[in-house]
Amino acid sequence: MVPIDEKLIGLDVRWNARVEPMRALMFLVVAAAGSVTSAGWYFLRNMLVFGDPMASRFKVELLGAVAQPSNLSLLDPYMYTSLPSGLFRTFWASFGWVTIEPPDATMIGYAALSGLLLGTTLAYFIALPRRGLVGRPEKILAILIASAAAFVGVAGTWAAGGRARALFVGFSAVAGICMAGSLVHLVVLAPRRPIARSEREIVVTLSAAIALLFAELILYNITWPNTNQGRYLYPVLAPLAIVSALAVKHAAGRVSPLLRGWALPALIVFLSVAWTISFHSGMAGFHFW
Repeated sequence: MVPIDEKLIGLDVRWNARVEPMRALMFLVVAAAGSVTSAGWYFLRNMLVFGDPMASRFKVELLGAVAQPSNLSLLDPYMYTSLPSGLFRTFWASFGWVTIEPPDATMIGYAALSGLLLGTTLAYFIALPRRGLVGRPEKILAILIASAAAFVGVAGTWAAGGRARALFVGFSAVAGICMAGSLVHLVVLAPRRPIARSEREIVVTLSAAIALLFAELILYNITWPNTNQGRYLYPVLAPLAIVSALAVKHAAGRVSPLLRGWALPALIVFLSVAWTISFHSGMAGFHFW
């Protein structure tokens, strides 16, 4: 005879195995319904007023002299050169119709910060499927991604600059090396940290929204080139900030206490100085343009 407690435990396990996927699906449905409710009216209005959800025909009629659809392909060099570099520059600091920018040293600092955040977030994603457990497959994947990030960053900088100096001051190289360094440290060298189920659900939902916006941005740039501006990422600033914060929180327990104690003050000081320089460059550029 099987004790009644063991029967109840078995029923509970089978019940949770059936309920958890449905709970995750309902969570995604509710999140999608919230997005449609808050923003769907805009596309519906475009359909009623202009005849299509994106008001593309109206844009062609209004800006036909300066904006012409091009219908690029995903293999066009623009998608791998101008698109990412334009997004990076205009997301952090670029003014006056992308003609006024802060000094290169400031942009290199932004590139280093972006690379560290990307590496930390990628390490978090690699540890996410198994709730923080990092085994040999995850370590191999981290090494491959880190090697690819460093290689692409250096190669992209070399192709853009064509000089040895570009390897040391290039934005792509700095971002790729910082991403590779943080990724290898957090996945290959640092011990595991547990990730709660509720946190995983939040990250998956927000990451799906971020991925959807990036897909829309790529499709938009295929039809309308030179729309590689950081302002198109602003609708997902909150999801980006939340996912990055969770990744940094997960990484904080995997670094030395000394680095943990100085990281936040150093970040605040860097951003304060960098933003001051950026705003000064923008204001000076407008006054002496």
